Amino acid sequence: MTTALLGLVLLTPAVVAQSQDASKDSSKLPNAPSARVEPVIKFDVEFGAEARFFSSGDRWTKFVQYRDIPENFTVNSLHFSIGGENSRWSLVGSALDAGQLDQRYRLALEKFGRSRTSFRYISWPNYISRGVTSPYAETVPGVFSIPTPIRSAFEAAPDDPTRIGIINDLVANTQFSSLKTRRQRFSFDQDFHLTDHWFVNVNVMHERRTGHRPIGLGAYARTAGPVGAGATWTVFQDELPERVDYRTTDFRASVGYENNRGMIRLDYTGSWFRNEVVNLIWTNPFEVTPREATSGGTRWRFATDQLYTNPDNHANTISVTGRLKLPAESFFSALLAYSMRRQNAPFDPYTLNTAVVTGVPPGVVPTDASTLPQRSLNGEVNTTTGDAVLGTRHWKTVLLTAHYRAFNLNNEDVVINFPGVVNMGSFWVSSIDGAPVTAFQAPSSYLRQQASIEAVWRPTKRFQWRVAPTWEAWNRSFRQVARLNEWGFETGFIAEPAKWVNARLNYRYGDRIPESTYIPAQNEFANLRVFDQDHRITNNPSLILNFGGKGPWLVSATYSYLSQAHDQNLFGLSKYLRGAAGVDVNYAPDDRWGVVAYYNHERIGYHYRSIAKENDPFAFDPSDEWDRNTSDKVDSFGVGFNALSRDQKWQFSTNYDFSLANQRITTTNPLDPLFPIDATGHPFPDVKSNFHEVSVDTSYAFRPNWKAGARYTFSPYRLEDFATDNLTPYMPVQSATGDPGTVDTQTNAVRFLVLNSRYASADSHMMGVYIRYSF
Repeated sequence: MTTALLGLVLLTPAVVAQSQDASKDSSKLPNAPSARVEPVIKFDVEFGAEARFFSSGDRWTKFVQYRDIPENFTVNSLHFSIGGENSRWSLVGSALDAGQLDQRYRLALEKFGRSRTSFRYISWPNYISRGVTSPYAETVPGVFSIPTPIRSAFEAAPDDPTRIGIINDLVANTQFSSLKTRRQRFSFDQDFHLTDHWFVNVNVMHERRTGHRPIGLGAYARTAGPVGAGATWTVFQDELPERVDYRTTDFRASVGYENNRGMIRLDYTGSWFRNEVVNLIWTNPFEVTPREATSGGTRWRFATDQLYTNPDNHANTISVTGRLKLPAESFFSALLAYSMRRQNAPFDPYTLNTAVVTGVPPGVVPTDASTLPQRSLNGEVNTTTGDAVLGTRHWKTVLLTAHYRAFNLNNEDVVINFPGVVNMGSFWVSSIDGAPVTAFQAPSSYLRQQASIEAVWRPTKRFQWRVAPTWEAWNRSFRQVARLNEWGFETGFIAEPAKWVNARLNYRYGDRIPESTYIPAQNEFANLRVFDQDHRITNNPSLILNFGGKGPWLVSATYSYLSQAHDQNLFGLSKYLRGAAGVDVNYAPDDRWGVVAYYNHERIGYHYRSIAKENDPFAFDPSDEWDRNTSDKVDSFGVGFNALSRDQKWQFSTNYDFSLANQRITTTNPLDPLFPIDATGHPFPDVKSNFHEVSVDTSYAFRPNWKAGARYTFSPYRLEDFATDNLTPYMPVQSATGDPGTVDTQTNAVRFLVLNSRYASADSHMMGVYIRYSF
């Protein structure tokens, strides 16, 4: 219905224009030519038909991940504009891929210099995976269940082979489905200039996100072994097609005044988020009778459990923005905003597992939300944002600018005195590793400040030098480090030694230093550091070179490098590296043909220091360290050609794009580990993917206003990923045991049911024909 209405809105101006022309033609006494104002109308529409097919592979969702290729006739594009040569009024509209999941519409009515009204509608899909296997039935939105006879048979099965057979039969008789989401956004924007100085603006945006996406819900069991033998880890998981139905509405209104000396504007912004499916409720495929765990090794015994997803919330923001011209070619601008964020959605009960009774305090019923110490969060978070800039051009060749920014987040949530929690839907705990559950509530607040003084020296039009000392400070509560300071500077050069070449060189340096003592959380490994709270040194150079001038050649080369080195003596993230280099070439000897080409290389690297935990609580041996290096590389290359015939009737374009990605993970042990099962570094296979795409588009103008064309795209994609290549919906053995190749005796090891949601190698094709009419 929305699509039909939007299409009618966009087509109405053209129909009205035609009807007006018809009425004018039938008029007995037309206006004199000197008194008649003819409208200037431009119109362009493209109709077409598309089809897709796949010559290999059944996991081709990456080809249509963010687009829609319907196999029918569509309106590919529509553009029109209506105005007058001597009129300040204009009407402009457009539509792209009308009627498809990735459609876009725009309509704007403007009186130049006085008012502007615009409507926009955007829709875009996210096709996550096809061939998904989910034995769950969604009885009502957000509630997933599996037939009780299946669960009863699994619970009554005498041994693991019988259990495996039951689940395999269930999966084999499950129909395939798809996972995808869709976002739809409608916006309205109105600008009015009431006078030459006063102006107002109103903006409304409503967005809806719907569909299903994968969500993993699971637990683990760790059984300690003898010293040197390591522990046994058992993983059990249910993966569900989570129902998504979000609504977001934003409203903004502003009023302002401006003249040749400055401007001031007052804004109000309101934002409301609503989740139509707050709770995700599912039945355990492997249990029909709710049970209580007796230890960490018997978790995941509930019959039904729930997950609270995203609560409803809203925010109100008031801001003031202004700028002012000062004497001596100086200026001042500032922004001050205050935001009030609120969340008061009701809490769920502790659990839906009716078997949890051991250790529960008197008066508490885990399945009854009325026995909670508080029925909702009453969440209040207030933020203050400030931004001020003072600058001067008093000196002809120098620009001086001082900049200060601050953001303060004040979390006024109170710590709720929960007597305990139900751990993983299985058993009651009042403390975790010796710490009360209230210790894990951390209503953190912080103040972030940034300041810089920038000087730009431009003695000639062909040279510029910029330097800016910088400072950033963090003040935090309920974090391991209360205060951080980062001192640094930025500098850059712009040079044009000749008309056919120019260069830009920039460099940024920063040294972040914890100013307060690192206070670990309770039971936290003392030598572990959180990456955003430790000592860090940043180096970030970049370079851009442009060659060409006014000739047929245009060549651009870029390079950038980012290094962030953390404290090498501590555990956690040790180093982060990112580098990129590229070349773009354009050659256009005349207006009828041209060639473009590019090459880019990108690299991201991480280095981590990790350590295994011993059997004794919170005990770590230095020999149980392993280091991990991750390297992601992407090489991209492309070339394109476009040609237009001398009479401009025939047009041909083609392009080829290629991308090669590789992820390499290496793990090493600096020492011989005391717990080899837990701490030994094992090699990971490389993850490789390569993507090719060849596109051809040709068209011919067979009439002055008519053009016909055809397009074709071929996109082969190859993926080698050890994490998904052997993925199946049901994998019964997911346990690291002391003897490689053996099956853990715990029946929990057969509790791993996933959706098989992924994409893989495929050869994808898209063909289309179109007719374009314009005047």
